[in-house]
Amino acid sequence: MLMKIELRKWDMLVEGLCIVSIAGAIGMTAFSLPDLGDLIPTHLNAKGEINAYGNKNRLWLLAFLPLVMYVLITSVSRKLTLYNLPVKITSPEHFRIAYRALSIIKLGITLFLLWMLYDRIGLAKAWDRRQITDYMLLAFIVLTFGTIIYSLTRLSKVENDIKNTH
Repeated sequence: MLMKIELRKWDMLVEGLCIVSIAGAIGMTAFSLPDLGDLIPTHLNAKGEINAYGNKNRLWLLAFLPLVMYVLITSVSRKLTLYNLPVKITSPEHFRIAYRALSIIKLGITLFLLWMLYDRIGLAKAWDRRQITDYMLLAFIVLTFGTIIYSLTRLSKVENDIKNTH
């Protein structure tokens, strides 16, 4: 089922932030790549020690990953019957809640990937990264699962309201 909702200021802000994150990832890579050596750190072990190196051009994969995720999630959000919800999408309100949940998750993913790219470039340039990795991962997990739990609760409430009015 294809439903359209009117984009409100909040929706436009979220979409705009996603686009800025994508542009930031591509721009940051283009700007930083010439300053990097041919081999850069590509992986850290559990202690935060570098244990793998690779060609600096691998950063382009990480730079374009937010765009790929944005396109995929936007495609799914256009036709919500493609993904499994505990509530059937039968009303515009259902659609609006699910669409916004996916938009917030999409923003979280693009911001997290932008941060990962920034962290990898910082690692390659030997910046003081201050080990905020654990906090960023925690923030991403809380944002993602918090959005899912909130949205499922709202979807269930709307479903119950619809059943009670019929």
